[in-house]
Amino acid sequence: MASVLTLRGKKRSELIGYADPMVVHPGDSIQFMVSTEFSEYEAKLVRLIHGDENPEGPGFKTEAVVGFSETLKGYHQKTYPGSYICTQSGQLDYFSNGFSIQAWILATKPAGDDYQAIVAQQADGSGFGLYLNPQGQTTLRLSYEEETIDISTDCSLEKGQWYFVAGVFDPHDGSATVIQRQCGKWPNVAANREQGSKTPDGPLLTSNIPVTIAAAGISDPSVLEPRHCFNGKIESPRVFSRPLLSGEVDHLASDGSPDKLSGLVAEWDFSRTAAHSTTIEDTSTNQLHGEIVNFPMRGLTGHNWTGRVFSRESAPEQYEVMKWDPGFEWILPSDL
Repeated sequence: MASVLTLRGKKRSELIGYADPMVVHPGDSIQFMVSTEFSEYEAKLVRLIHGDENPEGPGFKTEAVVGFSETLKGYHQKTYPGSYICTQSGQLDYFSNGFSIQAWILATKPAGDDYQAIVAQQADGSGFGLYLNPQGQTTLRLSYEEETIDISTDCSLEKGQWYFVAGVFDPHDGSATVIQRQCGKWPNVAANREQGSKTPDGPLLTSNIPVTIAAAGISDPSVLEPRHCFNGKIESPRVFSRPLLSGEVDHLASDGSPDKLSGLVAEWDFSRTAAHSTTIEDTSTNQLHGEIVNFPMRGLTGHNWTGRVFSRESAPEQYEVMKWDPGFEWILPSDL
């Protein structure tokens, strides 16, 4: 009996799942993560003889393995696609004098139906973040008591091109600026933009929620329901506790060291941990380390890749770029 969950207006009746781990030996335990709209399902163990369903071949063939067959209770388990990094909760006293956010990004789909978060501390109508808006323009979003405002450039990012992007907020003079600069071997300077705007009176609405990279809208790290996921590459995201001056932004855009600038809150270096690790290291003194969710691809070439090095181990700085509950568990018999 199927539930009333629907897909495109039609009743769904699906059974999906996977095994964890994928490789086991006799005597090992294996879990099966199962989600279904059916109230119950049957689980059997079979030996695959031939998996090709091509009609010109022998067809799909299996044989049952004696010793395991159960009818189990089925239930639907939500999945939330999109990989991102969730850091430790932010310390809001860092941002009482404003902030600056910067990163290098390469968007594979700049424009779309939704915002794409680059770095954000924003959920439930509070906070701030650096995004691409649905038009593919670099956007700084600021939440106030009455509204969330956007400061955006007037030029959409080009697909597959590296950009240095930054957002600067100064609460003392009530201004915000968003910056995008194309980089690479042959950058298109016509794609560079810097857009400033006055901000509303009153304080920014903030809350002590996690800073997220490549997603936003997460107020509780235990509830992994990301929104505004980024599509593309992100490299070297950094956050400062003050509005940077124009020359300081130029320094960072030219690959200058952030250590020469005051107010560094976090500098997440994706190359400091192994490509298979689920931890991201903050190299600043605050050590706001992050945890990877849904495992994005790591160890990819960055904006500064020279094309001469083909190993992350040889030049990690050029390769800096990034649950279901078990339905049942089974221990393999030693004689299987």
